[in-house]
Amino acid sequence: MSQWTYLKTSVDGGVGLLRLNRPDKRNALSTVVCDEIGACLDEWRRDDSVAVVVITGGEDFFSAGMDLQEYLDHDAGDYYRRMGMYHRAYRTLADYPKPTIAAVAGPAFAGGCDLLTHCDLRVVARNVMIGMPQPKYGIHSHFSPLWRLVGLSRAKLMFFTGDHIDADEAHRIGLADVLVETGSVVAEATGLARRMAALGVETQMRLKEVTLRSPNMDPLTAVDYETAAYRDVCADVNSRARVDAGLAQLREHRSHALSGKL
Repeated sequence: MSQWTYLKTSVDGGVGLLRLNRPDKRNALSTVVCDEIGACLDEWRRDDSVAVVVITGGEDFFSAGMDLQEYLDHDAGDYYRRMGMYHRAYRTLADYPKPTIAAVAGPAFAGGCDLLTHCDLRVVARNVMIGMPQPKYGIHSHFSPLWRLVGLSRAKLMFFTGDHIDADEAHRIGLADVLVETGSVVAEATGLARRMAALGVETQMRLKEVTLRSPNMDPLTAVDYETAAYRDVCADVNSRARVDAGLAQLREHRSHALSGKL
């Protein structure tokens, strides 16, 4: 595993844990941080020991957003080029072949909000504050992933005002998929990721592919695509073996398939 300047990473039980590690800047996103995020995700893309990725900043803060001092320290022409590193991180997440979970606690502002909205799922602690304060500085950032999660009108309210929301509001509008107690977000998100990873990297990648492509299709195209994907997986020898094993467990009354959790 590569050594990073601003990340702490580990792989265990099928879960790749990527932790932002810039505490003196409250995990502010710099061009180097974003470049490292993209590089780490690219490594795990090819690593069959990673089925699910968890991205976190820890229990106190997720990310304060873009490093504004870095922005001011570079001229506009140079920073236009440097912004490509932010784009790389976000685009990598937007089209990543494996499920991603953001474990979010404390402030998650601006670029930090962008980072969590580009993930598939969000486990959020009660001490969270999420917002896009860029308009208060005369700038803005990504709108599309936010409105796809919370709807156009609610996203516009956050986008136009730059005001932040708390954990209860994030959960109410669908920005937080799972709400957990303060101090437990990393453990809860990792536990969820491990339950998902237990299904296997191949299964998770198949599921991720469907969730990436179907939402952008019209209803008839989507049902045709999902039927074709279902035929492919049903024809797979490994899948048939797992179904056979699962049926045997069901007959013996020891199946986990119908339980609330794995």
